[in-house]
Order: sequence, then C-alpha cells, then structure tokens
Amino acid sequence: MPSYVSDDLKGALADDLSPLLLYKLTEMTAKELSEIADVKEGIENRILRLAKQSAPAEDLVKAVSGKRYTESRVRRILANALLGVTTELFDKEIDAPPYYKVLGVKKDRTDILSLFSRAGKVLTGEEEARESGIPSATIDCKAYDIYRVAKRMPDADDGMILR
Repeated sequence: MPSYVSDDLKGALADDLSPLLLYKLTEMTAKELSEIADVKEGIENRILRLAKQSAPAEDLVKAVSGKRYTESRVRRILANALLGVTTELFDKEIDAPPYYKVLGVKKDRTDILSLFSRAGKVLTGEEEARESGIPSATIDCKAYDIYRVAKRMPDADDGMILR
C-alpha cells in the first residue's frame, strides 16, 4: 500500500468510525456482545462499561486493553461488533470457498475471470455481491457501506476489487 494511502487511513478511520462504533455498542447487550467473534472471558462486560466513558474509540481500545487483552484483539472485537460478525458466522465462513468481487476488468483480460471462477465464486459488482447470499460478501458490502458513510462519500460502483 502506498504510504500516502496508509497515512490517510491511520487516524482518519479511527476518528470517523468512532461515533458509529460507540453508537453500536450502546445498542448491544452483554449477551449480544458475547456472541461476537473473538469475545471470551467476560471482556464484553468490560467493553460495554468502558464504552460509556470513552470517546473516541481509540480511547476505548486503550482502556480495554492490557496484559490479558492486546490492543489488536480489542480492535478486532470492535470491528466484528460493528459488522455483526458472530463466532458462529466466523466459524462457518473460515473454511468456505473464496469469492471474488470483480467490479471491472479490461476486455482483453476477461480470460482471468475463468481462473478465478475455478477457485471460487466470481461476483460482478456490488449489487450481485449483496444479493449473492454469501455471508462474507454481505459483510464486505456492509464494511464498504460503513466506510462510505463514515467518510461521507457518495455510493460508487466503480474500480476493480479482486478478493
């Protein structure tokens, strides 16, 4: 990733996503949070208690983390909570065949699509990904929507993403 992209993403996403994440946490019960992927050992209670006292979200990450819970793990849990990724869904999808969301391809390179289709499902565009019924594709679309709203971007279905 070019440095100008990573530099832009470092602080901006955390700041932009804070209100959405903190709102989501206020809507969740301890039981609902306990079903989120990577949540174990009662961390859901700690997150919910500290979410009421922490803003922006990075303050929450620092408050929740410690010897028992690393900052990386806390960030994963918070991302999973925002996207609704439960342990059940994660366990089901971890071994699922991949999908490739192709939003555009050059006419002289359509041969590459057959290579991808042998390895997994090829989805052509955001709408097909949303309607595919593939849980991980649905989560990907949700992540894009959250990012788009947080960054105040209009909806656009252009470019090429191969996943």
